[in-house]
Amino acid sequence: MSSLNKVILIGRVGKDPEVRISKSGIPIAAFPLATSDEPPDETGQRPTQWHNIVLFGKNAEVADKYVKKGMLLLIEGRIKYRKYEDSTGQTRYITEIIGNNMKMLSRKDERPSVEEIKSNNIEPTPIEEPINEEIVKEELSSFEINPEEAITDDDLPF
Repeated sequence: MSSLNKVILIGRVGKDPEVRISKSGIPIAAFPLATSDEPPDETGQRPTQWHNIVLFGKNAEVADKYVKKGMLLLIEGRIKYRKYEDSTGQTRYITEIIGNNMKMLSRKDERPSVEEIKSNNIEPTPIEEPINEEIVKEELSSFEINPEEAITDDDLPF
């Protein structure tokens, strides 16, 4: 029997994507995505789950140009667990969603226009992009999350 690691999330972007270029020249975008699948509690608040999203290549380019805090996105990908050493030498553990497909679901007035997309030669919903596992492993090993910049419910875009 084979195994499957597939995640599909629909949620709101918690902050604008952080984008950088890898040593091998591949764009990498990272941002938090907020989801909630539970009904509101007695105060009207919905419990929120935060997911660390990482995109590579064309999806990262699209995120850099068009994804903004508060936008509604659909992300398809897989779960990746890793550990790293922060700048103080402490071992940290993180769970990330390595996205290979992204669709913008926000209202029309929150998305880029067709003319804007065409002028930048970027597809609004990129086709599923194959991910090179060696590049993911190498690039994520240097990607550090600053615990002082942690997202709280006060940062919710909705």
